[in-house]
Amino acid sequence: MGAIRSKILRLAVILAITYGAAVAALFVFQDQMLFPAQNASALQFDERFEQIDIVTGDGETLKALFLAGNDKKPIVVRFHGNASAPVFERDTAIVLQEAGFGTLLTTYRGYGGSTGEPSAAGLKLDALAAVDWAAARSAKRPAIYAHSLGTGLAVHAATEREVGALVLEAPYDELVEVAAGLYPWAPVRTLFRHNIAPVDQISSLNLPVLMLHGNRDDIIPIRHGQALAEAGGGNVEFVTLDGAAHNNLQRYGSLARAVEFFTELPAE
Repeated sequence: MGAIRSKILRLAVILAITYGAAVAALFVFQDQMLFPAQNASALQFDERFEQIDIVTGDGETLKALFLAGNDKKPIVVRFHGNASAPVFERDTAIVLQEAGFGTLLTTYRGYGGSTGEPSAAGLKLDALAAVDWAAARSAKRPAIYAHSLGTGLAVHAATEREVGALVLEAPYDELVEVAAGLYPWAPVRTLFRHNIAPVDQISSLNLPVLMLHGNRDDIIPIRHGQALAEAGGGNVEFVTLDGAAHNNLQRYGSLARAVEFFTELPAE
């Protein structure tokens, strides 16, 4: 019996050490996991786009691309997901331009040649700077078209600035809740450093909001988007894209729905 107890004790110690190491790694590397900044430059040459430097409120410089549209329509600010960059969003901008909209493909500190290090607080400042740039460029209130990580930033920007409308692809209620679902074995809510919680802000918005979410999204499950839509109340239209996952929403019609939504906005 003593030998069995000793083996059980040794196994328990090994499991405890393994679990502790896994939790420690999750804590130490959470920045890299949440903000896997891309090396792809936002300034990859494309003569159709204007290369833009946007200076944030705390002095960082964001590299962005701008595609001009019809002056009678608003500029759409595109907030990308956590593993993207403006260079990967150019086809989206071209489709929006064909519908008459100018598009600002912005990015975040530490991404695509921009200065600084990503953080929740920093990315919120980046979002405000991008919207301010678009507002200064046009007499129309900017609209925002965001994906994944960018959806929380879009809601934040819309609460702080005059924005005409939001389209949110694969939105979330709180980043910490998404992370807790991805790592149910870890004390994520205790360890998480970069929470963005649009669920706490969206009820204050008085503007049209379209949310598009795939029912096969295993990165931000649709329940998180539904929770955000419920908090947003009557201003929110929530659309389930049957069969869509997290990164293929446009293949299931999200971009076409966004263009239609922006086109139907009442004239200012």
